[in-house]
Amino acid sequence: MSVDIIFSTIEDSEALTEPLDLGEGTVSDNLSEVQVFIRHTGEQPITNAKLYLGSYSDSYDSVSDPQTDYDNIVNQSIGLLKINIDYANNFPSGSWVTVGSSNLNSLTNAIALGTIPAGEETGVSIKLKFSFNGSISDSNKIGRRLIDLRLTYTYTN
Repeated sequence: MSVDIIFSTIEDSEALTEPLDLGEGTVSDNLSEVQVFIRHTGEQPITNAKLYLGSYSDSYDSVSDPQTDYDNIVNQSIGLLKINIDYANNFPSGSWVTVGSSNLNSLTNAIALGTIPAGEETGVSIKLKFSFNGSISDSNKIGRRLIDLRLTYTYTN
């Protein structure tokens, strides 16, 4: 039996069908937090769930190319992408992790989510936010950026 992973921005709602938009801003803006709910359709829990970033793997329509966007996010050359997975404690401000060269940039540096309960009820939730750092140049253009947020896990039926 296969298991479908469902990412949504509203609890227990339909799966996202478009890339998640973290908003628009200008240099030095802090964008609003976006909450993402993760659940699955399996009859057993998912274990060993981890999140990490990768170059965008779908149809691409950004200002550069998938690898450059990924490098700019990981190297923090356009701003800071942050993630908070402490849903059990209502996402305290001290729990934000900044994506960078040693955090979430590969499967080796993935952030552990743990177990996602069985069934289609909301299993876990994360929050994402982005702040621009003002390092914009001709080679580092303002515009839409696309990256993958990837989930790896173990599922045994």
